[in-house]
Amino acid sequence: KTGPLAEENALFEAAAKPMADIFEVSPPAMRRRLQKLNLLVKNKEKTLFDGMA
Repeated sequence: KTGPLAEENALFEAAAKPMADIFEVSPPAMRRRLQKLNLLVKNKEKTLFDGMA
């Protein structure tokens, strides 16, 4: 598959692969679980601490 969504999923799956190996699941399954737990998010939400330096 190609396109922005496929590229985004591939990046997320690469990030999830170490945990997928530990839990003995596939990278796509781990990506979905991490996204459901909001540990992998597409857009960062602003917080009270953004912009503070």
